Amino acid sequence: MHTVDDFIQACIHHEPSDQAMAALAARLGLTQAALIDGLAAAMATRYLQGQLDFAVADKVVNRLAGYAIRTDQIQPLMWSVYLAFVAGEYPHHG
Repeated sequence: MHTVDDFIQACIHHEPSDQAMAALAARLGLTQAALIDGLAAAMATRYLQGQLDFAVADKVVNRLAGYAIRTDQIQPLMWSVYLAFVAGEYPHHG
């Protein structure tokens, strides 16, 4: 992965690998923590701007959260974005 767009395309198919995340962080000059929050912010922004539909954004955010949980790198912004997408997965009546 070299760009956020590459990250999105990869996450449509599978959770990002440790190597891919490390390479993307290095390429962008970010820590892993900053990368995770930055990617979550990018997903939320792109969704809100209509650049991604809910299904794609939700899948990517779920895979990012899975990576963060698996590697014990849960970040505050990423977690908030994740919870917002989780809430959007279910109908809310009333």
